[in-house]
Amino acid sequence: MICPNNYYANVTTGYCTQCTAGCAICYGTGLNFCTKCQITGSNMPYFKVIDIDICNTTCPAGQYPYQLLLSCQYCSAPCLTCSTSAIDCQSCTNVSGVPYFNLNNQCLLSCPNGYYGQLSNNTCVPCVTGCALCFGGNNVSCTQCKTVIGVVYYLVYGSTNCSLSCPAGQYRVDYLNTCNLCDTNCFTCDISSTNCTSCFLTSTGIRLYL
Repeated sequence: MICPNNYYANVTTGYCTQCTAGCAICYGTGLNFCTKCQITGSNMPYFKVIDIDICNTTCPAGQYPYQLLLSCQYCSAPCLTCSTSAIDCQSCTNVSGVPYFNLNNQCLLSCPNGYYGQLSNNTCVPCVTGCALCFGGNNVSCTQCKTVIGVVYYLVYGSTNCSLSCPAGQYRVDYLNTCNLCDTNCFTCDISSTNCTSCFLTSTGIRLYL
């Protein structure tokens, strides 16, 4: 007995039985006996899962629904999940131990300036205000600072901290957004390393005066 599309040969009843809604071609009752899917009368599309005879309204992780063929297609390699195409990545994963990070629906090997890669969820996360380059989500994880709406942030010398001011013993270099060291005899300085605004004790304990 050969049944038409949308029907299957029911050996129990001896009749052609209609496939479950969502199946265009099937060999049994239920959405797990489908070899081709269709749009139901209520305009609900069903998609054939890759390598499995199942029609579903969604595709599993690593696959996306291809409307034209009503089938699931593979996401590109770095995508853990994707939406409208193989490269429309919603989340990313590691490939051969190498992490990829999601930014604007793309999986990137490294995040651009102003972002850092968060390994816990494979995403690019913005640096905190004042950080131009960072490796974490706070103001002590910065390797380069920047000016934000006229407010200057400075990379404290010998640290990874972006600060609004430089500590004692350092002076501001506005165009570099950095703090540089004062001369060894300066307790505080400004504009240059030798332009002291207050003095220090010398290495032999002699107090210097401004």
